[in-house]
Amino acid sequence: MAALYLVAAWLILQVTEVLTGLLDIPDWVGPLVLATLAIGLPIALVLSWFFEITDSGITRDPGEDAAGKDAGLSGRKLDFVIIAMLAAAVLVFAALTWWPSRPVEQSIAVLAFDNMSDDPAQDYFSDGIAEEILGTLAKFPELRVISRSSSFSFKGKNLNVPSIANQLNVAHILEGSVRKSGNQVRISAQLIEAATDSHLWSETYERELTATSVFNIQTQIANSIAEALNAVLSDDGEAKDRRPPTRSLPALQAYMLGKQRMALRTRQALTESLAYFETAIDIDPEYASAYLGLADANLLLNYGGHMPLDEAVSKARPAIEKAIDLDARFGAAYASLGLMRSLQSDVPGAESALKRAIALDPNDAKAYHWYGDILIFGRGDPGSAVPVLQKARQLDPLSPVIVLTLGEAYSTAGQLAEGLRLYRKALEIDPDYVAAFNYVGMGYLSLGDPDKATYWLQEGARRAPEEIRANAGRAFLNRARGDEDRAVALAYELQRMVPGNNTSLVTLVSFGHDQEAIDLAAADWPGLTCEGEPAVHRYNVFQAMNLSLAYERMGEVQCAETFLTAILDILEGQADLSARAFGFLDVEVYARLGKIEQALALLRVSVDAGMRMQWQMQIEDSPHVARLRDEPEFLAIREEVLADLAHQLAIVRTMEARGELAPLGD
Repeated sequence: MAALYLVAAWLILQVTEVLTGLLDIPDWVGPLVLATLAIGLPIALVLSWFFEITDSGITRDPGEDAAGKDAGLSGRKLDFVIIAMLAAAVLVFAALTWWPSRPVEQSIAVLAFDNMSDDPAQDYFSDGIAEEILGTLAKFPELRVISRSSSFSFKGKNLNVPSIANQLNVAHILEGSVRKSGNQVRISAQLIEAATDSHLWSETYERELTATSVFNIQTQIANSIAEALNAVLSDDGEAKDRRPPTRSLPALQAYMLGKQRMALRTRQALTESLAYFETAIDIDPEYASAYLGLADANLLLNYGGHMPLDEAVSKARPAIEKAIDLDARFGAAYASLGLMRSLQSDVPGAESALKRAIALDPNDAKAYHWYGDILIFGRGDPGSAVPVLQKARQLDPLSPVIVLTLGEAYSTAGQLAEGLRLYRKALEIDPDYVAAFNYVGMGYLSLGDPDKATYWLQEGARRAPEEIRANAGRAFLNRARGDEDRAVALAYELQRMVPGNNTSLVTLVSFGHDQEAIDLAAADWPGLTCEGEPAVHRYNVFQAMNLSLAYERMGEVQCAETFLTAILDILEGQADLSARAFGFLDVEVYARLGKIEQALALLRVSVDAGMRMQWQMQIEDSPHVARLRDEPEFLAIREEVLADLAHQLAIVRTMEARGELAPLGD
């Protein structure tokens, strides 16, 4: 009876929870049912002591003297009932655990609004209106709001609402239109339930065109949608929501033009966006969003390789500080502060700023993305980065760079097959995302498939001959194959593209071109010489490592040891960094110093921690671990790693055969 009662009670509670979610049942009903069931348990046990289930129904227990055939039969019947109830419980549990989850009901994507004006150049304004509404909705913590880059990607595509909602995994879509005519603006918006493709709410606003009226319309639309979805804004959010970001229409329009240009991410467009943001600031020096736009554009110019870091930081820092000074609860400003600090290798500072950004704006996909990146390469904790990046992907599902970074998290944790799948997924989202070709190629190379690696790396270089990563990958590939002529040629080509890069140095040193490597680095790393104390820091440790071997071979043994000691000091002074950001560099240093036991111990720790991605470049093909290659322990570790990589490659082969890997786009 106890078993029967507990199983039945569990089933009742599960049904109550499901019905509470589907129907408008008060929250207190669940605790009431639980309390009732708890009170009923001792009553059921007492009654079961005095009564028996028999063929004649429920009768008073006749006691031991009458316990015969009927009692045995009733016992077996009760067993069958309990077994049936347990089977039902297992089925309910399985359904709750593995049934495909529906999109969260409190989720919405704001599509780019249609420009109904006579002038196509007014697209920036309709886009800006939609983006501002999106930003206002994102302040509601109960809503999951899809980021601009994903929701605006459907602009100009003839797709129905259910199809778009399915791709974004949301329950609601907001679409609308904007018409500017003279000094009047007309904004229409419709909230659509994706499952039924039906309108839940719609409204049209026609006002005099001023910054205040536009802001008020945006706020009214956002509040109406939140009310329709039963979302509540915090007190701080409500207070902030009443303050227009600017009261100047020219400043608002300049800002919107800057955002439109910045979204293109090209060097020319980013440069143009700077001018628009500066114009907005000149018109309204209290416009916090314009300062943030100015900061982000400069940081993106650096990220794309178009501006030196020092210059980008010198321009971005005062703009970010001003934005925060104007609005201390500006979540996006803290996200940009985190990005800037991460570029400066200030891991604790970046982490603090990004946590603050997420707390203030839980719908900011960029903040989750950059925080995940910090966890991988700053904290050396890819396992913790996975859920953070999965959250970023929920908010921005069609962002190839977020998918790619999630793949890096898995690969860095040793799950190269899953990383490769995500790299291919990034290319499915954006077939022109050239950097992803290198990740796919290097993924195949790390798994031990040089033929597939060749295809993907060459395809990336074909599509973008000046793309650095793809050409660096080709240099590593030819180095792995022992093709000296091609590898060295690529080393010099890379030096032309990116002076002072490490791929060129390691390629030359790997093939014994030591003096050429020293000459190559002379102009770009003047502190990395044997003339005086070498200036080794965390930004040039790989260059220092390869130059140390070149100097050692050229007879400068003491100088080479000085390099290695300086590198070791940096690695040991950076908690967790050597385990991920620098790969097996610590193993290489100890091997070069002849400290074999320490090198093998660190190798074991790193391999046990799941490090696989760097094995091919820093162990298998590294000129720095020559002293380890004949050690029995090294050979055993190598056999273990290669077996694991072969197993993961077999998984990839199965995914390929089943068509589970995204194909190469046209």
